[in-house]
Amino acid sequence: MLDGMNAKHSILAARAVRWMAGLLLWLAAEGGSAGTGGPDGAAVLEFADGRVRCVVEPGPLAGAAELAMKTALRTLPPPEAPSTLAVRLLPPPPFYKRWFGAGSPHGMQREDEIALQPEADGVKLAFRLGHEMSHWLVAKSNPRRPPLWLDEGLAQRIGAQAAAAAGRTEKRGLARTPPDGWEACALTLDELTGLGDYGGSPAASGAFYWQAERLVDALCERLGRDDFLAYLSILSTPPVPGWQAPLRGRWWFNDSDFEALARAIAPSTPNPTVPPK
Repeated sequence: MLDGMNAKHSILAARAVRWMAGLLLWLAAEGGSAGTGGPDGAAVLEFADGRVRCVVEPGPLAGAAELAMKTALRTLPPPEAPSTLAVRLLPPPPFYKRWFGAGSPHGMQREDEIALQPEADGVKLAFRLGHEMSHWLVAKSNPRRPPLWLDEGLAQRIGAQAAAAAGRTEKRGLARTPPDGWEACALTLDELTGLGDYGGSPAASGAFYWQAERLVDALCERLGRDDFLAYLSILSTPPVPGWQAPLRGRWWFNDSDFEALARAIAPSTPNPTVPPK
């Protein structure tokens, strides 16, 4: 038994070393500005000619943070004014919360800080960082948060791109799979775009995030980066119109286009909670 545990730990350690080595090579090829002059040994990273500054604590988290921020900045613009983001790890939740599945969220962004639960898997860590950095960049460049589906769908998309970049450094093939049971909780297009809070069961939350990401993916594919950012700005600037109005008025969407969006987020099989017509 002990030999088996030692072998498992050796495999995990080897994977971690490969991931870090690949990440460092990727960052060296991409270029960037990093230092260790932050408080208490935190790493300080700079992006976009100094307009984005990240103070990352602990320092070893800096590699994943740099990868995630570079990924996010390929889609989202940096803030106009120089801005600093703090990235830190949360202490692990108490044992009893982990035992009963009531731990803290994996990550959260508030104002100019991102706080994350410790995560040994580099791909998951990159996803969480990319997701929360998307929220931060959107908030810094717009007067208000966009609608929930747009904010979370974009964060999921950027998190997935960061995870894919991390997976490439580790030579891991990644296959995105939908959350278990999401079809039973799937939302219609009107329900998804009208949702004002998360709520619901874990399955319902999983369906929301999955469908929001698919909707944002479809819009990005149709509009392209620049027009998508223009659409994001419109829905993040008061007075905020209905989500369809700018698409119809500026980008000439018609009913067939919205039907295509509805199909993009729909389950591939009928919702088992709704009797077929």
